[in-house]
Amino acid sequence: MYNNKIVVYTSGTFDMFYSNHLRMIKYARGLGDTLIAGVSTDELICSYKNPPIIPFEERLSILEALKYPDIVIPQYSLNHTEIVKEYVSRKNTNKCCCVRIY
Repeated sequence: MYNNKIVVYTSGTFDMFYSNHLRMIKYARGLGDTLIAGVSTDELICSYKNPPIIPFEERLSILEALKYPDIVIPQYSLNHTEIVKEYVSRKNTNKCCCVRIY
């Protein structure tokens, strides 16, 4: 699934999911062959801002229900590069990009 494919990683809090979240995920999907979406955990979010309104498990379920991400994972760290390196090394590919839209 991953050999010589472009793996795209995007992430967010995805609290109060709305149309711009969907646009970002759809855009990221178009950048490669496989889309991994990271959902920030409640603990991670609370380390730098107010707690989310929607609990982590619900936010994770929302992204899992979308057709665009191939994989939805918890995001425990703000270090996106390390997250991508870990997945890319395990999946035997050397092409990846991170999408962050503010």
